[in-house]
Amino acid sequence: MFNVIKIIEDINKYSIQMGGVFDKNDLLLCLNLSTANDDKFKRIIKILLKEKILFRFCRGFYITKNYNIEILSSKIDSTSYISCETILAKKCIIGPTRNNYITAISTKPRKREYSNDIGTIKYLSIKKELSLFGVETAGNYKVANPEKAFIDTLYFYNKGCKFNFNIYEDINIELLNKKLILEYLKNYKNSKFKTFVKGILK
Repeated sequence: MFNVIKIIEDINKYSIQMGGVFDKNDLLLCLNLSTANDDKFKRIIKILLKEKILFRFCRGFYITKNYNIEILSSKIDSTSYISCETILAKKCIIGPTRNNYITAISTKPRKREYSNDIGTIKYLSIKKELSLFGVETAGNYKVANPEKAFIDTLYFYNKGCKFNFNIYEDINIELLNKKLILEYLKNYKNSKFKTFVKGILK
């Protein structure tokens, strides 16, 4: 048998350090178990889910009620950084976006989306060389600065990605560093895209 109260206390204690985000390896360490194939592990997880101490976000990833979606996005894809409308809204360059909704940019070769009642994380794919500038570390995850988030937004809009705001009318260009944007544009080879971005800046 196992002490359910002790297990819940341990999960709650580690949750503060982990931003409320756990993968299977994290849970094995918390529970002092060696393998996720262990019947004991499966029984414990079943109890934690039933008691709503943990929630399954997607395969292999679990969260607590007060989880940090930014940390979760990085945990699912460590190559990714948060960008586009998520950053623009946070910096008040556009209006607010949905709660618990993240757009992240990944160097993995395909776009993906994880969505349920708990939250939504959308990953857009970019070449590695276009992820090497304008990105900063914020605690346990990476974020684009506003200028990179602006370029990323236009980059994916140009590729057919839909956003829930008008890129021509809803972006407060005056809050952006135009010189930095033009510097970043030197990394892009597509002249039509460069002209498009410069047109939005005017």
